[in-house]
Amino acid sequence: MFTQIFKPTCKTACPWKPPTSLKGSVTMASCCQSRVRHTRRERSSDWEAKVLPNRVPEASLLCFRMSGAGTPGSVDGTQNEQYYLRLHLLLMKAGDVLRTMFDSIITPANLLLELRNHKRVIDKLKKDGILSNDQYILLNPNPASKRFDVSLLIVLLRNICNLQPNNPIWKEKDNNKITDTMPPVIANIVRIRNLRNKMQHKHVAYLDQKEFEDNWRLLGHAMVVLGKSCGLNNVNSEIEDLVTKTLNLVTPEMKNLRENTIWFFGESCNDAFYVETARFQDAIRLLKERHFIVLTGHPGEGKTAMAARLALADGTKPENCLKLERSRDWRKVD
Repeated sequence: MFTQIFKPTCKTACPWKPPTSLKGSVTMASCCQSRVRHTRRERSSDWEAKVLPNRVPEASLLCFRMSGAGTPGSVDGTQNEQYYLRLHLLLMKAGDVLRTMFDSIITPANLLLELRNHKRVIDKLKKDGILSNDQYILLNPNPASKRFDVSLLIVLLRNICNLQPNNPIWKEKDNNKITDTMPPVIANIVRIRNLRNKMQHKHVAYLDQKEFEDNWRLLGHAMVVLGKSCGLNNVNSEIEDLVTKTLNLVTPEMKNLRENTIWFFGESCNDAFYVETARFQDAIRLLKERHFIVLTGHPGEGKTAMAARLALADGTKPENCLKLERSRDWRKVD
């Protein structure tokens, strides 16, 4: 018995998690939100739709589909994923700029004293839910800015660093509405905050070229302006180094999974005698409607061959899929 999992890239979050152990011969494609079970009757092409309980049946074959052939990107690192990763790395460097700026206003030697002086403000931020419990703990009793995340740094910059905490610009969540006529330091802190929030709410590590270039330009400009305000004069060169840095997105394990998947599809979809019956078309329809089906049958009755064709039925490419032989192989998928 073995497990084969096909996981096309999807652009939406999926609440379903693979089980820690799977019994029987199971094949999965993509991910799911609804579940439908197809139980074999007399022939491998004869299936009956049923509601699937919250368990994985023995000798079953699961097929999921969340997105169609138009889903961009590949699970092992395309240019669009590199755009996402580069921007994410630049946001991390933006956090370093914000930290340096914070340290230039409140020096590490004076940090504890300043926090004590602003205890009432900090306690109110905690009470109002602006500071989390974890962030509040970092401020007591031995605070160090090197442990502050970007979110905490921005809250402190606004509220205890004399940066006009009541200025309406702090509440602006749309970077398109922030203009160069606004106070430059505050405006660029807010731009970084908004872009960071936008990136964290993405459901897939994917950016198209225009979105990447626009955000890179905006973030880079904000970092340079803030860097100059606190004596960082090499920010621009660090940004240029990052945009040309070689990114190794594909691990050896991922390469091996990819090679096995391509080989598997070549073997499973190369049968000239395979007949796509009416039941096969029903399965395609159910995948589109329900995003999840389960094919159940005995070993050797065609579950794997049918699942392979279903995974590619809407034009999904083999390179957008993965074949996982064990449930623990999910850990290799980053």
